[in-house]
Amino acid sequence: VCSYYQKGSCAYGSRCRYKHVRASQASSSASMVSDSAKVASNWVPKVTKAPAPDKRGVRSLQRKHQDSSDVGESSTASARPHDIFCTFAAANCPLGDGCSRVHGNQCLYCRKYCLHPTDKKEKESHLRTCDKKEKYLLALKNSEEIECNVCLERVLSKPKPSECKFGLLPECDHAFCLSCIRNWRNSAPTSGIEISSNSNTVRTCPVCRKLSYFVIPSGIWFTTKEEKQEIIDNYKANCR
Repeated sequence: VCSYYQKGSCAYGSRCRYKHVRASQASSSASMVSDSAKVASNWVPKVTKAPAPDKRGVRSLQRKHQDSSDVGESSTASARPHDIFCTFAAANCPLGDGCSRVHGNQCLYCRKYCLHPTDKKEKESHLRTCDKKEKYLLALKNSEEIECNVCLERVLSKPKPSECKFGLLPECDHAFCLSCIRNWRNSAPTSGIEISSNSNTVRTCPVCRKLSYFVIPSGIWFTTKEEKQEIIDNYKANCR
């Protein structure tokens, strides 16, 4: 602002490089600038606190746990929350006691926490299934050393998976490969065997000569008569 112009006259006139304004206009302009500076100096940005990382992690875990629990629960939508089984049955639930789902007891067979603490029928059903699997695995392990009485090889150690089957004869307890006993029954010699007909000749055991009218395929070998009868009954049931 030109001070000479405010006092009355400026020798440079319109060629002056300063602004020619009256004293009253200059004072009002200066007050506006000072007020703006005060407002700018008094303004402080508001600081917002972010939630703690552990709380966010817990909320995220709870959401994921809730989403995974809700999958496939359309048929049990009317069930109470404490009746719905926890999806972490194979391991410990990360939510612990804070989980709204039912936490099962540990099964001694499969080691999973899947035994319902209050539903007795469901618990007994799971135990029967696991007990059956456990017996099968034990029988499979005991069958690894059984040799065929024809080829003298371990039945479950044959190179082709299709050949790793036993051929059980109902009337005797001699072990054979399924392929070996079938081949023998299809091509057994008839000379020197005192049997009334050729059809009965090929149906006898190669070792004890006991007559069996059919062969039972099985992936395991039996250790008791009850186990053998169960294998035979299951085979007959599947053939119906």
